[in-house]
Amino acid sequence: GGTEDSVTLTVRLKTPLPGVESITNVATIRDDAGNTDEDSDTVPVRALPLLVVTKTNTPTGEVEPGEVISYEVCVENTGVGDATNVVMTDPIPTNTTYVPGSATGSPVFSEITNTLTWTQATLAPGAELCGTFQVRINTILTGANPDSIDNTVTARADGVDPKSATVSNPLLAIVDPLIFKAVDRSEVMVGDEIVFTLTIRNDGNAAATNVVVTDQIPTRMEGVSATTTKGVAVYDSVTRLLTVTVGQLNPSETVIVI
Repeated sequence: GGTEDSVTLTVRLKTPLPGVESITNVATIRDDAGNTDEDSDTVPVRALPLLVVTKTNTPTGEVEPGEVISYEVCVENTGVGDATNVVMTDPIPTNTTYVPGSATGSPVFSEITNTLTWTQATLAPGAELCGTFQVRINTILTGANPDSIDNTVTARADGVDPKSATVSNPLLAIVDPLIFKAVDRSEVMVGDEIVFTLTIRNDGNAAATNVVVTDQIPTRMEGVSATTTKGVAVYDSVTRLLTVTVGQLNPSETVIVI
């Protein structure tokens, strides 16, 4: 009877393999008598793309309201097949505003969704799609004591899972409203007019919102009136309470009430 033996051969496909749909391997046997035989096997090649997303921010450290952050976003195809209908989206971070005209790479900016979108029909193996843009940190902040500016970019393509990358900056936001009171004289006589001056100032770097100042007027005073450089001043003669509704008080802004 005959005998048989086997040989195992392991190979790795080269990358990229553009246009290759299958790999055929032919094995041939020969002996000293001149006998030959051969056999072959064909394996289909499934050339898949693979998306790798990166994102950088400048600066990388702590930021304050009013400052600008620059971002660079990239998606690279590290697979062996073309990535088709590539879409890279980057929503503008909460508590920031997109700097108009700052984006590169020809994205579309939607004011409705507050999102930048880059598109490319085909991304070949080894190719990448990149863009940059800037945001300015708002002085009016939303949320309960926000402590960071976070930004995430996501890339998608046909037939592959979406990939994302996120960067963050610690946020130093301080709201510091102060009030000072002064009087125009050190001694008065009965019937004299007295002028009090209230100075309201925000020494923080973020806006104070819904600012309201109240001043309880002593019972020995009459003929009370008040004006303010911002907002509305109302005096209630029944409760003897002066209420000044300032509203928003921006960083370094000063309001005078007389």
